[in-house]
This record gives sequence, C-alpha cells and structure tokens, in this order.
Amino acid sequence: MRARVISIFITSLLCAGLQAADDSTPRTIQQLADKTSATQNNAPAWTRHGAYVYRVCVPEDSDFLVSTEAGIGITYNLLDGSIEQIPLMTGVIGDDHQGICNWDGIWPYWSHVSYRAKNWDYLRSFMQRVSDKYNTKVSFHVNLTDVNVGLRAYPETRDFFKKLVETKSIYRRDRNPATGKRDLEPPYIPQEIPANVPNSLTIFALVNYKNF
Repeated sequence: MRARVISIFITSLLCAGLQAADDSTPRTIQQLADKTSATQNNAPAWTRHGAYVYRVCVPEDSDFLVSTEAGIGITYNLLDGSIEQIPLMTGVIGDDHQGICNWDGIWPYWSHVSYRAKNWDYLRSFMQRVSDKYNTKVSFHVNLTDVNVGLRAYPETRDFFKKLVETKSIYRRDRNPATGKRDLEPPYIPQEIPANVPNSLTIFALVNYKNF
C-alpha cells in the first residue's frame, strides 16, 4: 500500500502539475510536500534490495525539468536517500507533438530532444545533477520497433529512414481485405514515408534490428 501511495503522489506531482484551485491549494512542490508530509524518511521495505522505478508523464511545458528535479528530490527523501530511482520519462526525446502518446511520433529514431527539454546539453545537465544529488538514473519511454510517419518531420529523421531502407531493416505488411488485418504476404520494404497521413503517431512499418 505504501508503494501505491508513493506512486500516486509522484504521478500527481509530476504529471498533473500544480494548478491552484483556490488560496488553500498548494502552489509549489514544496508546499505540496509539506502538506502531505512527503519529506518524511520512510522508505518502503521492498526497496531495500532494489530500485524504485516509475513513469513520469511530461507536461506541455518547455521548462518542466525544474519542477521535475524538485519532485525527484522529494522522492529521494521519501526513499531515505539510499534507494536508487529510475524515472521513465515520456515526451522528452522524440517528436514535438503535444497531447497523449507524446513519447511517440518519430520512433525508432530517438536522437531528437523535444521542446520540453530544450536541447541535449540542458537535458544532460539535468540528468547529471539528479544522479549526483538524488541517486537517480533518468531513463526514457521508448518505442523500439514501431516506425511512425513522424519520421518525415526533420532532416535527420528522414536520413534515418533512408538508412533503414538501405540496410533492409524496415518492413511493412499491407492490410488483407479477407482478414481485415495487416497480414498480407509477403512483407516488403517501404521506399517512402506516407505523405497523406496527418497524424504523426500513425505506425506504417516495423524495424528488423537484425539487419541494422
């Protein structure tokens, strides 16, 4: 139960944001921590021989890393500083689109930092600080095999798509009218990214890493 409480606290803290409904509502992360006694050093027993892994759903904010770092610090205190944290962050690397599934869009290419984390230098500095100060190893929610039409968004992602084609590391199956599924044989290597699909999240192929 304690693990669930901590998870709910972190999720609400880092995902929903702190939007004050009235004067009695905490307006900062520290105020929220004080109100919920989140700074007490009560690490769950099950964390003594492992790490605390949780997902952070990134808000639509170009400077969210400031509040996220504060939240990680509070979690560090909750876990009495001895338990390693591994937050899986969504929407930090990948496409810049907003809304749900903000971790998707240009996978399997993940070398692009979204506007939410500014740039690699800014993100790397954040990752180093929370590692040094809060025993935290930042990770990312990634989609390893799906190829989204969002690959068409940037020059470097279009070049990556070309590499997938050249190495025959990408394949697609068309929809079978008989089954209604994408199981039409044989699979083939698509030569271009669909241009008439507006949603960047749309999956149009898969990656075969044995060839890449």
